[in-house]
Amino acid sequence: MENNRIKGRRYEEKAADYLTAEGCEILARNERLSRYEIDLIAREGDVIVFVEVKYRMDEGFGSGLEAVDARKRSRIRAAAKEYLYRHRNLYGLPCRFDVISFSGDQMIHIREAF
Repeated sequence: MENNRIKGRRYEEKAADYLTAEGCEILARNERLSRYEIDLIAREGDVIVFVEVKYRMDEGFGSGLEAVDARKRSRIRAAAKEYLYRHRNLYGLPCRFDVISFSGDQMIHIREAF
């Protein structure tokens, strides 16, 4: 049986492949920033995209989007701010925050999720 960390990495890889196919450049995966982590950081044209990837076997305990609550959004924003500070060449570019949620093998990409 696959543990959650391995399963999470597998779905993050699927999300990265999808974003690449959509024309995005993947800048970072599982970027650790202070106490926080961002699953994927991509660039779509001049927009920096911070992506949270969520997997649910089914939606019995809620969707992946529902799991990105106010606390999680705040942490992702703080990590994004630090990432941009560390990568000053990207500072000032527009940003957006997406969620890619998998329910079983069905993927939903929510652009500008928050």
